Amino acid sequence: MGKELVTKSNSLINASYYLNLGEYRLITSSVALARKAGLGITADRPLKISVQEFASLYSLDRTTAYKMLRSACDSLFERQISYLETLDGRKMISRTRWVQRVSYSIEEEGVELVFSSDVAPHIAGLSDKFTTFYIENIKKLRSPYAVRLYEQFSRWKNAGSTPEIDPAELKRLMGVEPHLYTTIRLFNRLLVSCVEKINKHTDLQVTLHQIKNWRKVKGYKFDVVVRDSVDASPATLKLSTSQQRTWANKLVDAMEINREINRRLCRFPESSVSYTALRTAVAKALADQKIAASFLPLLKQVGFGKHGRKRVPRDEDGKPIIEDTISGDFDF
Repeated sequence: MGKELVTKSNSLINASYYLNLGEYRLITSSVALARKAGLGITADRPLKISVQEFASLYSLDRTTAYKMLRSACDSLFERQISYLETLDGRKMISRTRWVQRVSYSIEEEGVELVFSSDVAPHIAGLSDKFTTFYIENIKKLRSPYAVRLYEQFSRWKNAGSTPEIDPAELKRLMGVEPHLYTTIRLFNRLLVSCVEKINKHTDLQVTLHQIKNWRKVKGYKFDVVVRDSVDASPATLKLSTSQQRTWANKLVDAMEINREINRRLCRFPESSVSYTALRTAVAKALADQKIAASFLPLLKQVGFGKHGRKRVPRDEDGKPIIEDTISGDFDF
């Protein structure tokens, strides 16, 4: 199938909810197919998704697609969502359901769902700020946490980076249940794994930064770059001797917080000798233009390709933020 576009309001993306992979795919596919067919999304119009369409979108066989759709229908009906809204000038936390009705065909033809009256406007394009992305770019993600994180990155891709996000807030935005990943160490592992999957399987290249207060992690920030193609990669990459040393050092320095870089560098025998020996070995490897090209996805994760330019602060729409340079005592 072609590129099916999904649209969600930023309020919905930032809402608190928990979805498994099947439920998330059911929602996104119904939105994308309705948009492609030119159908409006309202609380009184059922959206139909055939097994064949669902299987094609996510590269599944027919049997697996039907089982996932049917299971998602059963569980999505019970799911709730909490979100912040303003009513009569007051900020309120509201709870509602995703759908008011779901149906599936016994003959394995497909499913139908009707979004609730509270959720439909956030998908139909009736709110002021929206984030869009293509199913093609998320279909290889197998973790609902990675998918939710991808949505957040898509929201800030025009700005080039996210604001600093508190660990507890980030867990909520990712849909991590309160009783899971309760220590910062476990959550870091989950976060690194999700970022690696996004970098490998989507159109976004993300660099993770930990913000620390002494040794304690107090927040996270992410640089987000949109790639032209998920699989685009040059055959060769020429680095100067100085660049070889510089980027070798950056790669080695990132080993402790980036599992993907750690796995690659641990292939070097020098990794069991010392960091100094490893830096030298990696720099020597980067002198080979083909090897350097194979390192490009990892190099981008440590800042390669930004040309050292100072980043201009931007909002989520990509517009420059004008900062007050007279006083530096304000907490923005």
